[in-house]
Amino acid sequence: MLGLIVVANRTLREVQQSTQGAYIDRGFFVHPQVLITVQSYSPRCISVLGQVNHPEQISLPIETDRIGMMQAITLAQGFTRLAKIDDVRVVRVIAGHEEQYIVNIDNYLASRGREPDFSLLPDDVVFVPERTF
Repeated sequence: MLGLIVVANRTLREVQQSTQGAYIDRGFFVHPQVLITVQSYSPRCISVLGQVNHPEQISLPIETDRIGMMQAITLAQGFTRLAKIDDVRVVRVIAGHEEQYIVNIDNYLASRGREPDFSLLPDDVVFVPERTF
């Protein structure tokens, strides 16, 4: 009856209220009761690759829109003994354009957490290179 309703980046309550308003505005109902539920969420993952003990895709919890680099490395069971932790690379796609960041985990660890942790967003790819001797 209402056609296509865009729900991206909106809360369930916002979608419910706008749907109720659309039914009223178009004269279909006077006091509509609308119930909106989510059947499934699209997966939101971060890939951690390279010199970590368990390279994998890490799924973000539904209520989280980002995680810290150290949490992602911990979920990948830490660095291998060959990891070059002063040159960790993050690849992020923003509006179709690939951005690359270099993160120095060694500095973060030396600061004992006084420096802010690098925030990872859904679909980021973290690559820990191998150090050379």
